[in-house]
Amino acid sequence: MTVTLKDVAVACGLSPGTVSRALNHHPSVHQDTVDYVTAMARSMGYYPNRAGKALSARKKPVSIGVLLPSVNGPFFDDVKSGMHKALREYEDLGLTLVCDEVEGWKETDHLQALKRLIKAGCNAFCLCTQPRPAILALLEELKHTCTYIACVNHNLPELKPLFFVGVDFYKSGFLAANLAHLCLRDKPLNVIIVIGLKSLKGHMERVRGFTEGLRYFGRQAHLISLIEGEDNEILTQTLTMEALKAHPEASCLYVATGSAVSGACRAVIALSGRRPYFIATDEIPSTRDYFKEGIIDASICQDPFLQGYYAIKKLYNCVTSGDLVEKGDLIVDPSIRLKAHYL
Repeated sequence: MTVTLKDVAVACGLSPGTVSRALNHHPSVHQDTVDYVTAMARSMGYYPNRAGKALSARKKPVSIGVLLPSVNGPFFDDVKSGMHKALREYEDLGLTLVCDEVEGWKETDHLQALKRLIKAGCNAFCLCTQPRPAILALLEELKHTCTYIACVNHNLPELKPLFFVGVDFYKSGFLAANLAHLCLRDKPLNVIIVIGLKSLKGHMERVRGFTEGLRYFGRQAHLISLIEGEDNEILTQTLTMEALKAHPEASCLYVATGSAVSGACRAVIALSGRRPYFIATDEIPSTRDYFKEGIIDASICQDPFLQGYYAIKKLYNCVTSGDLVEKGDLIVDPSIRLKAHYL
């Protein structure tokens, strides 16, 4: 008699969804549960029927259209690496990826990319875009013919996507506040914050987490300036230099987006004077170099590889099985990197 997933779930005293996630080593399942379920499945003679999945996939091939603002955005290199790992795992089951990459967040560029993905015949979409009216209108129209729309790295709550895979932006900002509190405990906290775009909710959530975090730790802080660098390195460098020159009392520089880190670092280097405590965001090759040079003191990172990997994996499972369990968001915990990591 064939052992089914439900049989394993009954034996474990768990739901089929939890057992499915455990057997797929989903990060939301504790390792003790993974080990227990895996051992139970093996003892019962249960193994995932990959041949059955392959047969099902041939009946319903999955073509996922991916939109990323990744041109000249090295952060997304790891997102793409994670996506391609998922592709390699599911390629024999009929999965294909159609990736359309654009530079920055310009609405017309994102609209054109979406239209190209639709024209390519994709039957699922994994998107990193922003909630501009025309973009949301097109996606709402698309939802009438395609229910499989997910967001990676930046969410679109207005759209109510199938799920979101990304970091807890608020917690990232809160961690930055904790660092500023601890490392500048005996100094006035005069802060310059640099973001990419105010229209990106993730960037503003980091700002909210930072300011509310400082209040939580009882710090009297003065926000000198909130710089919107538009994810442009030259503009970010110029605006950051102007702010630092005008405010030599600045004791903390918090760059709340990875795309602005290089520009802000060059601004600090160009001034070649007393520098503020520098909290960056994300980990890219240039960030590591600036750590070694002593420009950056800490960076709040977000595991882009994991985001890309699980976004594609979850979306594939949704399309092929309609698994409601996979429709839940996957929020990655931010982590702190220090100079010691690169010595």
